[in-house]
Amino acid sequence: MSVTRFSTSLQDYIRYSSETDSIDLIICLNAGLAAYPSWREAVLTVAEKHIKCYITDFCLLSLDMSQQALNSLLPLLQPSLDSLSLSDSQMAGGGSQTVAACPRLSEPLINPFRNPFRKYCDSARLAWFSNAFICELQL
Repeated sequence: MSVTRFSTSLQDYIRYSSETDSIDLIICLNAGLAAYPSWREAVLTVAEKHIKCYITDFCLLSLDMSQQALNSLLPLLQPSLDSLSLSDSQMAGGGSQTVAACPRLSEPLINPFRNPFRKYCDSARLAWFSNAFICELQL
């Protein structure tokens, strides 16, 4: 097993590295998908390569906002999804139908590896923990 840390965007690493065939898992710590526009291209690249990906975040509200950001990717995914269709044997109703899917987050779980030190947020008066929740990015 090896762990690689890099100092470029995830999508650039996946596209331009010769080692991308060996990527089995991506873990994005305190990802904040809704807060950073650069995640949009990274998620699309991870979906294209079908790499298992987990994200952590500090609160459930941030994860809800991340799911909303993922929902905004559906129009970008639609052209590639239009070419996918289910065969008659795969469908109960017969005929061919376009598959429409969007990356989504699994049910959040409390991360057993979260930072044990509580942080206090003055603006919301809520305590939070770095990497408190973990979700799978389901593609």
